[in-house]
Amino acid sequence: MRASKAIGIALLGVSVLPLLWLLREPHLLPMGRGVRPLGQFAGSPPARFDVEQSAGLFVGVSHFKDHTLADVEYAVDDAVDLAYAFSMTSHSRLVPARRVVLVLTGKPKKEESKQRLKRLEKAGARVLHERADVEPLLQQQADLAGPEGALIVAFATHGFSVDGVPYVLTANSVFSDAGTSLSAARLLEIAATSRVARSLVFIDACRERVKRNARAGEAEPLAEASLLAAMRPVQGQAVFYAAAAGQYAYDDDRIKNGVFTAAVLGGLQCQGAHPGGLVTVEALHDFVERSVRKWILEHRHQAIGSATQVNLDGRTSRMPLASCSPLLEPPPPAPSVRRATVRGRTIEAFSDAGTRLWTRDLHGAVVGPEVVDVDGDGRNEVVAGVGRGGDESGTVMALDGAGRVRWSVPTGPGLAVRALAPTRLRGLKGRQIVALSNPDDRRAPSLVTAIGADGTIVSSYSHPGELLQLLVDAPTAAHWPKIIILARNRALGAPGVFALNARNVSGSAPGSRAPFTRGSQLWYGLVEQGPVRRLEVIDQDNDGIRDIVVRLADGEALYLDFLKGATDTSGAGFKLLRR
Repeated sequence: MRASKAIGIALLGVSVLPLLWLLREPHLLPMGRGVRPLGQFAGSPPARFDVEQSAGLFVGVSHFKDHTLADVEYAVDDAVDLAYAFSMTSHSRLVPARRVVLVLTGKPKKEESKQRLKRLEKAGARVLHERADVEPLLQQQADLAGPEGALIVAFATHGFSVDGVPYVLTANSVFSDAGTSLSAARLLEIAATSRVARSLVFIDACRERVKRNARAGEAEPLAEASLLAAMRPVQGQAVFYAAAAGQYAYDDDRIKNGVFTAAVLGGLQCQGAHPGGLVTVEALHDFVERSVRKWILEHRHQAIGSATQVNLDGRTSRMPLASCSPLLEPPPPAPSVRRATVRGRTIEAFSDAGTRLWTRDLHGAVVGPEVVDVDGDGRNEVVAGVGRGGDESGTVMALDGAGRVRWSVPTGPGLAVRALAPTRLRGLKGRQIVALSNPDDRRAPSLVTAIGADGTIVSSYSHPGELLQLLVDAPTAAHWPKIIILARNRALGAPGVFALNARNVSGSAPGSRAPFTRGSQLWYGLVEQGPVRRLEVIDQDNDGIRDIVVRLADGEALYLDFLKGATDTSGAGFKLLRR
């Protein structure tokens, strides 16, 4: 039994709308009137929501250092599924995956959660599998969240109550020693005193069987759900408890989630929507209560009054959490962008008439931007990279003419975006984006990433050394463009020039001069004549067919063919490594 499944969800601060609504109508955020966090934002909440300022911590503890404690079978699945719901699904994406930390003691049980965890890691989420100290990580994520974002925290574990004060167990906790566990009061204090104005806290605990030698129905009394009075000092909140006072919470072996978490996920996926198409706090509570009570009746053959508990501030019951109705009026089409400029870390977009459409701070070194019709709807968007690197991932994002983020893609932890360019694909609408990313650690590989028009990562190609320059071009207008890249090949000790087909960006570059088949490159060559200054594409002999020009530091030039990489001379200074 997860110990305090009784604290199911705590929604602190001003209303938290799903990202879809926040991006469409940021001015609709409910403000003030008692729905305020403690701390510096007690006066006036922010007027907009910025997903790039959000942060999340998701903890799933299936195994404990205290071997007397029973495993929590689906705790890791619960943590992964909630992290995925809030960072990887379009209608409820409130935090970028690269700003998510998962602390998992154990592995997911169901295949769907295993795949979700892989996608989260690929998207930049930080996953800790060791017995990490949770409280400093919680403080770290609370400090990371900005004033216009949201802090999302979830615990799936055991728990217990002492004198009415609930505690959640971490992997290192000892059941008999409350000092080794994290109190719900401390958890909410960290959330409420951070600079972020919006916090969501899920605590799924209070399992029916805490001790290994206990059977279901013989649970430790300390693990019974309490009223959690310690939470009441935090104002402006909606608190869902996963079990009624004196009751327990359960796991569902069929769906491999906690019963309560499954109900919350179902409610957020619109099963709990009002006829008008909104999932409000009140609607979610009604759905979760009905779902949990029905499960208990069917599987424990026990009729109970209430299955869950809820504490609502009077002004939060109608807080919208999800938008589900296809009848909702869509936002007006965004205008087309004609050009975009960069000032420091800020992008400005302008219309065909030259008027400024919007200004946006990307909170990092800007790469690009490129103005291109990404989705093929006849209106241009702005595609830009944010360098970052270090502990953070670089990011490539597309913003429409209204300044709304169409998608945001992390290139990977520790990778800083160096360059990007759009390319066309035969038979597909819109454009694919190619991005070059380099690591801070020079021993790690660089990455060429292909991003689809919808913001999904299509494929990637790794390279042993820094990627320097990117061109997307073709020998004639009748040819489809190729990706041409200048790089330093650390493994081979020379500058490398190579070509990729935009439809097939996969594998890795050669690490030796012997024949190779590892990557999808059309060709790969080494410039042995000296340092390279830059690449160009020109028709050097006026025959109507353009060539790739490798400009060397000493003023000399090599001319390469798009499809074969061969030079127009004997090839001196350029060694072609064939596939």
